[in-house]
Amino acid sequence: MSMFILNGTFFFTFFSFVLFMFLMKALFFDPIRRIKEERAQKIEADEQTARTLVKEFEALNQDYEQELKVARQNAQKLILESRESAKKQASAQIAQVRQDTAAQLEQQMNDIAQWREETYQQLVPERTLLANGIIEKLGVGGGSLKASATSSVN
Repeated sequence: MSMFILNGTFFFTFFSFVLFMFLMKALFFDPIRRIKEERAQKIEADEQTARTLVKEFEALNQDYEQELKVARQNAQKLILESRESAKKQASAQIAQVRQDTAAQLEQQMNDIAQWREETYQQLVPERTLLANGIIEKLGVGGGSLKASATSSVN
């Protein structure tokens, strides 16, 4: 006896199974496959969008870095120009102060020389009187010595 018996039950079970598989395919497997395909397409679209955004970010970042580099160069240039300008101003101010100081010093030297001359001229008569007084007290030579003392004082 064989273990396998072909009767109506076998065909009924076979057709029931095939019908079940068609129903499962139509009601279960196709929608799941469609959802998986949609999900795969969405993932691919999201990955493509992400790649595009990364490229845009890299381009923007590169632009930002370039602008930052230019801004730093401009700032460095501005700092150097400011330093040079400050040095020139300081040099000009120092030169002006030196010039003013030299002018004041020269003016004071002239004032001192003038005062010295005025004082000298004021003291000439007193010096002459003192010299004459000394000559008289010494009683030497009289008028000739007095005349020579007066002429030496002037």
